[in-house]
Amino acid sequence: MALLLSKFMTLIRQLFKCAWVYIFVSFLFVFAMRSDLTHFTWWSILFFLCYAFWGIRSKESTLLWFIITIESIVIGGVMLMSTTECTLFKNTETDIGRTRYFFGNFSIHYLPLLIAIAFTKGSLLWNRRLSPDLSDIWTAFGVVCIYFTMYDPADVYGCTLSKNDLFIGSMVATVGVTFVRCIPELYTYYK
Repeated sequence: MALLLSKFMTLIRQLFKCAWVYIFVSFLFVFAMRSDLTHFTWWSILFFLCYAFWGIRSKESTLLWFIITIESIVIGGVMLMSTTECTLFKNTETDIGRTRYFFGNFSIHYLPLLIAIAFTKGSLLWNRRLSPDLSDIWTAFGVVCIYFTMYDPADVYGCTLSKNDLFIGSMVATVGVTFVRCIPELYTYYK
């Protein structure tokens, strides 16, 4: 009886986790469809939606490190652009208020990365038997480069940063993700 109750509670917890993910994903889908795709954040949301629907439950997801890289670049970009007080950020905060701005900013920029990592099996993150496939990470950087050829983020977000500053920031984030992905191999090599 105790084993049956334990399995039932595990099932309820899994359903609860999935329900919150799908509620959040549905919320993002509605906003993404109504958005302006000149903002790279919406590109990242669309990639995250693809991952959430097809990759997050997969036993061998190849999109995980792609999503981690895209979301890391977005987070780095938001942090970098926040230091220069971009007019888009200031105007949004003024329009909707500080509290809603904080929660909206967190939900759109930071929460997708946390969900992608939290709901992915640890074996996909740190599988030492597989050599790291860095192509997903650098493909994500290629997507950012495509965005940079189509739009100038400094103009889109109203920042004083140049496109080169944001490109270098994206490169640093990508190299950082590459390093994190290679930690198990470095640990094994130097052990």
